[in-house]
Amino acid sequence: MKKHPKVILNVFSSVDGKMTTAPNRNVTEWIQEEMDGDANYLTHELYDELGCDALLSGSETLIVYGNDWIELTKQTYEPKKSKAYIVVDGRGRINWQQSEGL
Repeated sequence: MKKHPKVILNVFSSVDGKMTTAPNRNVTEWIQEEMDGDANYLTHELYDELGCDALLSGSETLIVYGNDWIELTKQTYEPKKSKAYIVVDGRGRINWQQSEGL
């Protein structure tokens, strides 16, 4: 029997189906102001608990290295172990030269 990988999709969507966190906001600000209801933290906890093979996120999740990011006052999550972190960046918005350590 072929074993299928366990993958968690870390995706948030507005009511009208457009991907967004908030107008003129990035993910770091959204999490810092606790507007995510701990969803980001719970996603990572579930990743560890289920022993998932990968975590799939959109590029918006990683756009925290640009001009509009803010410094977090507390660390939101420190992963225990990561087998794979997959990012969908269809519009090429992430500056991959600045993503060291992901």
